[in-house]
Amino acid sequence: MSSTTQNTGSQSANTSMGAVPVSPKALFNQVEHDIQICDQLIELLQQESEALKQRQTQTLEGLIPVKNSLLGALANSANQRRSWLQAQGKPTDESHWLQLLQEMGGQKLLDQWQIFNDKLSNSQHLNEVNGKMIARGQQTINRLLDILRGQFDAPKLYNQSGTTQVHKSSKGMVKA
Repeated sequence: MSSTTQNTGSQSANTSMGAVPVSPKALFNQVEHDIQICDQLIELLQQESEALKQRQTQTLEGLIPVKNSLLGALANSANQRRSWLQAQGKPTDESHWLQLLQEMGGQKLLDQWQIFNDKLSNSQHLNEVNGKMIARGQQTINRLLDILRGQFDAPKLYNQSGTTQVHKSSKGMVKA
């Protein structure tokens, strides 16, 4: 009986905040929504990767707002999950979230959650790869700018005190 009272109270608290009350259908819909968001994010990250390879800056600029919107949707979903756990009086950690999924939706909901986690991991991996490509591109640009400025990296040489010292040339290749 206390569990029913607790659910009714938390549902009215959630409703007054404008949040969706926790129910098996709401949980399933949220996880399905998150899977769809991850699918869109994966597709976008693949487009981003191709644009990075082709150095298509205009395409990249167009992808950024979409990417931010998808990441914002995932952040909102994470907030909703925390709210549901708090409304149930449970700590907001992974084990209690899995417990809530099991209680409300059984194995089917847990399986959907695993699909979401797999897709989320895939999108994180793709994002890391894209980040490495961006960093590598920045290094290349910086090296080219150093060459144009005449700042060549000289080999590290030992000085009289026995420490290494880098000598940079300041002969510019471009003059105004």
